[in-house]
Amino acid sequence: MNLVDINLKLLRIYIAVVEMNGIANAQAALNKDASTISRSIARLEEQLDLRLCERGRQGFELTPDGERVYQQSVQLFGALRNFRQQVSELGQPVGGKLSISMIDNLATDPNCPLPAALKQLVAKYGHQLELSLQVHTPSEAERQLAEKRVDVAIGIFETPADWLVTRPLYDETDYLYCSPDSAIGKLLQTGVSQDVLDAALLTQDFVTRKFLNSRDLAFMSSRHEGEQVFTANLEAMLLLIDSGRYVGFVPSHYAEIWQRRGRLVAVDRQRFVLRSCLQAAWTQASSQRGIVQELLQLLKLSGNT
Repeated sequence: MNLVDINLKLLRIYIAVVEMNGIANAQAALNKDASTISRSIARLEEQLDLRLCERGRQGFELTPDGERVYQQSVQLFGALRNFRQQVSELGQPVGGKLSISMIDNLATDPNCPLPAALKQLVAKYGHQLELSLQVHTPSEAERQLAEKRVDVAIGIFETPADWLVTRPLYDETDYLYCSPDSAIGKLLQTGVSQDVLDAALLTQDFVTRKFLNSRDLAFMSSRHEGEQVFTANLEAMLLLIDSGRYVGFVPSHYAEIWQRRGRLVAVDRQRFVLRSCLQAAWTQASSQRGIVQELLQLLKLSGNT
């Protein structure tokens, strides 16, 4: 195998097929037809002298060699991105490319230091700064950091990986909310006692963000008899709560506008409250870049330690 002859374009196509779980699924992302993609993978297999995947009527499945090639390809392109970023900053002491992963709906949180930090960077560097912001769940953000696709992530990392550097930014406060038309909402309108409300909640269906690992249901422990469903983002939670069937903990900054519109009602703010620590996460490698160091410093200067 001559590594010099390996076509990086073929590797990119292969990565896309693996991440889309098949040639048919990758057609739209690659803007190529199935036969062209199949020929590209065949050429890559020929160059590597390896069988990478089984494809056909039985579906798409990686071989053990194919899995290793995929993992190594991801690392290769991560290293190339890091090289490109580092070299692009040589001789250019300002600006650069900055990629950030963030949990959803940070824009409505007045405690989040990211908007102020971005404003300062844009005011300072203007078009010399290339910004990329993406919304991910915490687990996906960790994967993006590992693959060097983003420089910094902001989210709720319950059990961060050992290789991550994390720093707390601020606490987010969630309250338990329901629809005013739901069974719990109607009970609240009658001014029921705490005992009656608590008994009703034990049979109530709950919706929660999956990455919280059911931490928001800890107050009921094993006594909860209702259904529990999981979502990846707050918008999905809101729609489920708005249906009248579910209740759930929602960040107060996000729920505020829906409360004003009469779509959400808080369920006993004094007792049902959940606090989560929002953190910044990055790798030692990414923090070597000047623009990343500057972002981290601005987040720190925003009064969050």
